[in-house]
Amino acid sequence: VFNRENGQYHTLVLSKKLFNVVPSKGTYEEGMEVLAKYVLPEEREFFRRHTERDRILKLVDSVEKAVVQYRIRRDDGICLCRNLKFLPGDEKHILAALRDETDEVMEQIRDANILALKNSCINFIVSNLCENFMTVDVRTGMSTTVIGAGNGEMLPQQTFKEQILWFAENVVVPEERENYIQYFALDNLVARIRENGGGTVSMFCNVIYEDGRHELLIRSTLVKDTLDLRGEYVLLFAQDMTSIRKIEEANRQLMLTSRHDKLTGLLNRAAAEKLISEHPETPQEIIPFSELSAETLKSARFFSFSETGESVATELSDRKLNRIV
Repeated sequence: VFNRENGQYHTLVLSKKLFNVVPSKGTYEEGMEVLAKYVLPEEREFFRRHTERDRILKLVDSVEKAVVQYRIRRDDGICLCRNLKFLPGDEKHILAALRDETDEVMEQIRDANILALKNSCINFIVSNLCENFMTVDVRTGMSTTVIGAGNGEMLPQQTFKEQILWFAENVVVPEERENYIQYFALDNLVARIRENGGGTVSMFCNVIYEDGRHELLIRSTLVKDTLDLRGEYVLLFAQDMTSIRKIEEANRQLMLTSRHDKLTGLLNRAAAEKLISEHPETPQEIIPFSELSAETLKSARFFSFSETGESVATELSDRKLNRIV
């Protein structure tokens, strides 16, 4: 409690661990300077500016409180977070309440760290089109595994080592298991990533799913804990290259079907017109030839409705291709 007029204070100590460094009485400036000596060096001037008596008096009179948050370091090196709040008392006095909020701040840091890690994972997954991924705490070896649907009965394990062994024994093809286990030994994997400049390292492996053999591309990288630079996580992402190739082939076939006549294999009218429009330098005599051929094919198929009509269409298309060549 300090007096507005003469600046004298006296303490009402409820917790000695918070106020044990401050004399029981003295001037406000003396008490704040004692506290400032325990504030982290990089925050000390901030603390002094924000606890100036005139500033505190103005804030308390205008908004009825002033709050200064700062950090100190214990003798054992542990950093503690403190909250010094100034509140109006009576007309002559102001109350200064000191509270330890280390646990609350650490909980906020943990929450923010988890969110930052999730965002890193999401960004990497989206950019690499991955459906299976894992995060590993380098210090503890604890892991979190997310597995996409349709990949069989895969069971997430608690530690990275246990997870790798489970994958090797239950999913990886027998002839590649030993190499898989050696590659994903955590120390070896982290060292390999560091040798690569901290970027992404990749390896292929073959696995057995319910629908048969698949080839996976597994990428690994290191992510720093943005709030605790001592912390690092390994992010691993698996892409099913077999499924990707099947999708790419299906898309290629769909593109061919949409641009070509199923019977003759020639470009359909829409594709041919688009091709001609994209190449205005094409000699004009080719255009009537294409239109005539299209009308001929149409007439032959329209009037015949039989194998003969299809034979005519096929023959004309072959002759057209030969002429173009």
